[in-house]
Amino acid sequence: MGFARGSLLSFVGFLLFLSLLIGNLFWTFSLSLEYDQFKSEVTPLISLKVNESVPEGVVEIMQIACVNESEYVFYQDQFDVALSLPCDIVDAGKEEIISYSVDNVLEDIYYKEYDCSFVGCLLGEGFSQMIIFSKTAKDYFQGRFLFFLVIALVLIGLTFLLVSQKLNFLPIVGGLIILSAIPLKKLGAAMTFLLPSFFEEFGLVFVSKAGFVSSIILTLGIIILVIGLIWKFLRFDKVKKKFTRREVEEIVKEEVSKAEKK
Repeated sequence: MGFARGSLLSFVGFLLFLSLLIGNLFWTFSLSLEYDQFKSEVTPLISLKVNESVPEGVVEIMQIACVNESEYVFYQDQFDVALSLPCDIVDAGKEEIISYSVDNVLEDIYYKEYDCSFVGCLLGEGFSQMIIFSKTAKDYFQGRFLFFLVIALVLIGLTFLLVSQKLNFLPIVGGLIILSAIPLKKLGAAMTFLLPSFFEEFGLVFVSKAGFVSSIILTLGIIILVIGLIWKFLRFDKVKKKFTRREVEEIVKEEVSKAEKK
C-alpha cells in the first residue's frame, strides 16, 4: 500500500470512528427521550422536588376551593403549563395531587408543539428551555442519528475501496465499531462531572439508555470482528494448502533450472 493510500485510509478510519461515536451519542439521546423511558426517569425526580417545595396548608386551601367546584385550576409558571385538577383528586390528599399533577405536566411538556425548530428554539428568539424534554428534541436526535449512520455507511464503503488487503476490511470496521462504543460506558460519569449538582439528576435522563446502546454496539462490533478474523484465517489456510510441500519443491527446482540455463 502506497504512502498516500495508507494516509487516506487512516484519515477515513478516523472520520468513521467520529461518525460512529457521534451517531451513538445521538442514538442514546433519542432512546432516552422515548416517552415511557423519559417518564420513568423524570417522574421520581420531579415528584420529590415538588413534595419538598409544597408549603404547609396549600392542600387544605385547594380542598376548600373545591367545596363548590368540580375542579381546581392553576397555572405553573416554571413549566409554562395550565393544570386542571379534578376535585376528587384534590380531596384524596397531597400524594394523589402530586402524582396526578406530575403525570399531566410531563405529558404537556413532552408533547407541546413549538413554532420553531429544536435548534431555533434553543438559540433564537423563541427560546424555551423545556424543549430539551420534548418529543421535538427526541425527533431531532433521532434525525441526527440517522444522518451520521448514513455518513458511517459511506465511510465504510470508502474503507473497503482503500484497503489493499480486503481480508483486513472486516477486522478494521469491527475494531472501530467496538472503540466507538467504549465512551458510552462513561457518559453518566461525564454528565456528573460536567453539570452543576442542580442539573445533574436531570442531565442523567438523557443518557439513561447509554448502557443498552453500548451493549448493542459492542456486540455488533465483536460479531463483525470475529467474522473477519475467521474469514481471514480460512482464506489464509486455503492458500496455504493450495500446494503441497513436494509441489513447492518441484516448482522451485524448475525455476532454478530455468535460471541456470539462461
